[in-house]
Amino acid sequence: MEDRNAQSMKNTRNCKSTRRIKRINRIEKRKGARVLSLLFSLLLCLSLTAQPVRAALPESGGQAVVTFSELNASEVFLKQSQARVCTLTASTMMIRRAAMLSGNQDWKQITEKYVRKYAWAEKTGLKWNFTAAGITVTQKVLSSKSELIRLLNAHPEGVVIYNAKKPHAILVTDYTDGILYCSDPSNDKPAGRYPIAQASITAESAGRCWYVKNPVNLTVAQTDANTAGSDFTGSDTGDSGFTGSDTGDSGLAGSDTGDSGFAGSNSGEASGLDTSDAESPGSSRELDAQEASNAALYTNQKAGNLMYRILDQQAKTAVCTGRAKNDASVTIPETVHLSGVQYRVVQVAQGAFAEADDLKEITVGANVVQIEPKAFYHCKNLQKITIYAGSLQTIGADAFAKIHKKAKLLMIGGKMEAFAKLLSGTSVPVTATVKVQADSRPKTEAK
Repeated sequence: MEDRNAQSMKNTRNCKSTRRIKRINRIEKRKGARVLSLLFSLLLCLSLTAQPVRAALPESGGQAVVTFSELNASEVFLKQSQARVCTLTASTMMIRRAAMLSGNQDWKQITEKYVRKYAWAEKTGLKWNFTAAGITVTQKVLSSKSELIRLLNAHPEGVVIYNAKKPHAILVTDYTDGILYCSDPSNDKPAGRYPIAQASITAESAGRCWYVKNPVNLTVAQTDANTAGSDFTGSDTGDSGFTGSDTGDSGLAGSDTGDSGFAGSNSGEASGLDTSDAESPGSSRELDAQEASNAALYTNQKAGNLMYRILDQQAKTAVCTGRAKNDASVTIPETVHLSGVQYRVVQVAQGAFAEADDLKEITVGANVVQIEPKAFYHCKNLQKITIYAGSLQTIGADAFAKIHKKAKLLMIGGKMEAFAKLLSGTSVPVTATVKVQADSRPKTEAK
């Protein structure tokens, strides 16, 4: 009897163990099925969404063979979708061209709306540095037309130039046969590529530019380079480029006619006329003198450790456009000598000292009337700012954005209420110290 009971208990334990093992196996099978199901679903989602992801985030894929005509086809260029986004639209066109040269087959999907997500700061404008569609863009002060031409030689995708006084930006596409070509995003200008004469601004009037920092060494196939100069809206008139317009190297604003020597006509070398001895109004001698005079208005000039540009030759005024040397301490003087003539420094240009990491101290002279937007933007080590404010009327948006958190701003020759009003919108750090004091200098010196 006891043996039967023991055997029965043993059988019961074996049954329970068997059931437990089966139950565990069933649970493991269910878990395995769930994992397989999840993996299958994940793979299915990836396979279905792979193509749209590439479309939403187009990236460059390496050097490609792109001809000059393909790079300048009408479908490459864009018009701005609204006012005040010319820099964004011009940069988008530049990025499109860089993407083409980099082998990105999805370059058409690079739109103003797409680039805006990476390049645009609301209420401020185009960022100094950004990356979109695998193309890294940066900016710099543009000192002259010659510098623009040098940049174009290294950047076949083009260079965005900006005139802060207008204000407006265009994409300069190339420099071919002595003529600068461009595409203006303004809706009241022609579409496509054409001589810069037809644009809203001139190369000489631009003080800043954006260009592609990476990738580098992009190239255009030369198979159709011999036809490059004739691919534009309007009439092709030889070396002068465009009758009565700004298409060459003379430097005359609005009437630069290349090698012709006459404003308003296609002459000189282009037509075979000899105008070297002409003394009539509009002759080459008179234009040479006017050319030199006007060129000075748009060319950055070095004086001491700073760069300047003449604003008004008759009023003898100039604008400080940035540093010539990477000095930690900088003083913007009340006056400066340019080409032997003394000018009053009345303005600090937009972005003049932007992102100068080594700048620690700045003094602004008493003749400065206007400090333009982002003048000292992102000078992260700028700790001391002294402004002689006898003439100061405006300070632009974000002029002091992202400077040192414990910066000290001292306004000499004004009232705190006035200074507070001037600083509104300049993004001075809330932890900065702001003080005002009287100008104790002798009156003759203060002037």
